Amino acid sequence: MRRYIGVGEEEEVQIFHLFVESQRNPFIDPLLIWFVGGPGCSALSAFFFENGPLVMNENYNGNLPKLELNPYSWTHTLNMIYIDMPVGTGFSYSETQEGYYSSDILWVKHTYEFLQKWFIDHPKFSSNPFYIGGGSYSGIITGPLVQQVYEGYKARRKPLMNIKGYVLASPAVDGFREQNMKVLYAYQRSLIPEALYKSMKENCNGDYINIDPENTKCVSDYSVYVELVRYINEQQIMEPLCITTPGVNREILQEVQDPPTFWCRVDYYHILVDTWANDENVRKALHVREGTKEEFLRCNRTMAYTTTRLNTVEFYRNLTNANLEALVYW
Repeated sequence: MRRYIGVGEEEEVQIFHLFVESQRNPFIDPLLIWFVGGPGCSALSAFFFENGPLVMNENYNGNLPKLELNPYSWTHTLNMIYIDMPVGTGFSYSETQEGYYSSDILWVKHTYEFLQKWFIDHPKFSSNPFYIGGGSYSGIITGPLVQQVYEGYKARRKPLMNIKGYVLASPAVDGFREQNMKVLYAYQRSLIPEALYKSMKENCNGDYINIDPENTKCVSDYSVYVELVRYINEQQIMEPLCITTPGVNREILQEVQDPPTFWCRVDYYHILVDTWANDENVRKALHVREGTKEEFLRCNRTMAYTTTRLNTVEFYRNLTNANLEALVYW
């Protein structure tokens, strides 16, 4: 079973993926490739915690975490490709040190090459309706990739990918606007007082990203805001701040969790997937190449990754003129 596909000039970048056939009729059901955000979070996140065929039993006894069928899996009616992208994510690796350097542009380039080779390896799926999707940061990647695949389809480039649309789950598409809107969101959810919000809006002129250090009133207001939301879980404000909450400084967590007084639902499951994926027998079953990854991390936060696209709205605007379906949800 081929778990890796090589991309790059010398195929030095080896991309790990899992392919799950539809439980209904794999030869006519749609095919969806799914990305996880980060960048740097493994496809196993989606495989176990989002739309994949399996879930982890929460009753962990210290042994290998047990798996159960997911009654709500998308694989009931879809063929799914779960892919560890960009390089350095999950079980994907590079045979050269230089190959570990990646970016938004390389992510798209390598994925397109991956898809070309995957369809050559799986010609019986070439006529299936094909969709591209993902959540969070992968919204920066999905638009440019869909456009490239769609242009290839119109030009009838081989192998033909029967692209029909795309799926976006809480996508990042405009970094500036999304970051800037956090202040308004905090006010709307009563995380900050109205007086502070109005003062920030006036003193910062509505821009909370490019703050002029000489603007002392704005700097002061923003400092107060930061302290008020410091211990808020931005991913889900109704849940506690946990070890695996993206972008959280561990020193801050130590202040909050010493001693721990609450149970972190997401944190607990994420620890389980690391335990499961680092088991020797699991790695053999997944056909993970020996010696390529010393330790599996659900999210790799130390990748050599360069953000080159802060805004991909224009790509999605262009795609509205294409004959494609789109599903966007939060």
